[in-house]
Amino acid sequence: MMEVLALTVAEFCQRAKIGKTLFYAEVAAGNIRIIKRGKKTEAFPEGRKTLVPASELARYAGLQEAA
Repeated sequence: MMEVLALTVAEFCQRAKIGKTLFYAEVAAGNIRIIKRGKKTEAFPEGRKTLVPASELARYAGLQEAA
């Protein structure tokens, strides 16, 4: 089985049980780091994507528990 290195915004929100509005607020606050991929490439044929490193899910969960 392949290790997941990045999640889409929708996947991250579903796993973290947060909405997109909160997601982007947390990104703006610096609590979630994202990776932006530009226009269409072979690796991302579906077009522009905002990805979240999979490690951010555990880091974000830790921030929420500490709060």
